Amino acid sequence: MRRWIPAGLALALVLALAPGGRAAPAATEDDDKVPVRFTKGGELTAEEDAEVRAVLLDYLADIQKRDWRAAAHHVERESFLAGIPPMIASIAPDPAKRAEATQMLFGVGTMDSVRAQKTADLFHAVMTYASVKDPESIVMMGRAQFALLGARRIKDRVHIAYQLTVPAESDTLQPYTRVTAERLR
Repeated sequence: MRRWIPAGLALALVLALAPGGRAAPAATEDDDKVPVRFTKGGELTAEEDAEVRAVLLDYLADIQKRDWRAAAHHVERESFLAGIPPMIASIAPDPAKRAEATQMLFGVGTMDSVRAQKTADLFHAVMTYASVKDPESIVMMGRAQFALLGARRIKDRVHIAYQLTVPAESDTLQPYTRVTAERLR
């Protein structure tokens, strides 16, 4: 069974880029993990859990190397495509300018044309845009740490909880932590 990275994780890690090609730490310390209690679904086998963790770490490594096309092979297309209209709306809040924003980002002006493109091309466009739009965050996110908090099976889907942490730059600042739950296909 092939595991995919959920679009939410892909978009959450859009800025998790390692500066100068240096790899950021791959995981947080166990003591720093946010506790998560699952209330539904069945546990994964040890083999399935290891597979999910390996795919997520492979994806993160591709992101940190800025190998957008390799990272795109881990992205679940349906969810990724569903995330494009809200992203375009955030770029162009005026509906009259959304076709122009879509054209700027993907080289085409309609969602039908976007859907006709390969996922790797779409992901590359999104990541390139994010890299140009906020280059300072690349430096900050290059230090990001990732931890899989857990995974559960509900019907034919695997649902994961993960944590993305950016360590504080000094003792007087708090680290930034984001905990998110997503589903894998």
